[in-house]
Amino acid sequence: MENARKVTVLGRDHEAKGKIHLQTLDHVNISMGTSVGVNSKPNEDAIGAAVLEMEFVLAIADGHWGYYASEIAVARAVDLLRSGARASRDSETRARLFALYEQVNSALFDMAMSAPGAPSSETTLVVCHTKETIQGKYLYWGSFGDSFLYILRGRQLKQLNTLQPYWLGFLSKLSESARSKDISIRFLREEARYLGVATGLESGIEKLESGDMLFLCTDGLTGSDRKPEASVVEGVTVILNSALPLESKVEKVIHSALVRGEEDNISCVMAQI
Repeated sequence: MENARKVTVLGRDHEAKGKIHLQTLDHVNISMGTSVGVNSKPNEDAIGAAVLEMEFVLAIADGHWGYYASEIAVARAVDLLRSGARASRDSETRARLFALYEQVNSALFDMAMSAPGAPSSETTLVVCHTKETIQGKYLYWGSFGDSFLYILRGRQLKQLNTLQPYWLGFLSKLSESARSKDISIRFLREEARYLGVATGLESGIEKLESGDMLFLCTDGLTGSDRKPEASVVEGVTVILNSALPLESKVEKVIHSALVRGEEDNISCVMAQI
């Protein structure tokens, strides 16, 4: 069976002030882009996508204190989709998504503990995994930190995740022994409990409809790591509803953040269902 096609965009490769880098997967409706912002500074964002037959995985990460964490998180996320390790059942898909966050957390902790002065960067991580079932197409998603996951449906933009003031990495892993607790996992028809990654993990399932668009972005695009201004969300919604090609929509929403003078790294990925 053919392996997944994978694309990653690493912010450290695109640090020219005010410039936008775009990447589109040929023959599928997925496009992504990044910009360092209006200042010359490190770009610690990372974006990734993988496509295999009727499934795809999207991932976005906003690193802190270095780009190592975001790159590790996205690389592991897109590796979820491999021909030799594809989850066949609903519960398997959920379990692999949960395990991903634990694995990233542990990898970053081990890196920080490897030697004096070793990198201890942290990161947000939003992951989307779409699957076809006999009941229809479903989105399985996970979110940790303060990056955004939206779905555009019926011309309305809806935020699926809740932003949390936590990041994957050394401090998150270190905190498990002190304050790890049951994390409420929101599902389509049920609620479950997951004990693992320290406080901050959120996950859910959404049944997708034809015409839906998934939109993941870092907080630099909205100018807020909490609740974006209504005018910003309205502006993004107008662009997403436009007749522009997907890559042009990515470019335009990033450009709108640059026009506002956003100083943080600006990244997003879109997928049209």
